Amino acid sequence: IGKVAMLKSVAASYEKSKQYAEAGEWYKKILNVKKTPTKTDLYNAANSYYRIGQFAQSADLYTLYTQKFPDDAFGYYMVGKSFWGIDTVMKYGLANNSFIKAIEVGELYPDKSKIIPQLMGSYKYLFAYSVNVLKNKELALSYADKALVIDPNDAEIKANREMIAPLTLKPD
Repeated sequence: IGKVAMLKSVAASYEKSKQYAEAGEWYKKILNVKKTPTKTDLYNAANSYYRIGQFAQSADLYTLYTQKFPDDAFGYYMVGKSFWGIDTVMKYGLANNSFIKAIEVGELYPDKSKIIPQLMGSYKYLFAYSVNVLKNKELALSYADKALVIDPNDAEIKANREMIAPLTLKPD
């Protein structure tokens, strides 16, 4: 068997036994060996780190994904999720640009049905950031409205929108 197949086999074995850090290291070796790593190769490496909360490594690998596949909203979304894992209370807004880029790229898709989770997740994050950090009701409502265009039946965003619509938000 070839070198890449051998590396995948070892990585998959670690992944199957839920040893994600080890799996990530072996999936990362594939990136160094393969001339043109695929989306799946990059995803496997990045997601192994994401699953165990090693968000900086995950963000680095998903950033590489966005560089190789700049028209794929998923990569930006996962960079955002990785940064959110680092900045869990949104204090520094580390994930903002990634979620904004996921939306920007995703909105260009002629068929959004395959990326609804990424668009909705991005809008929900930006809604929460606008409410909790920026205290900007109008911006938050604009994100909620855009999310509801994607999924008019999303109970969470509908409820959150209804909850903040009548409020006056004041900066801390």
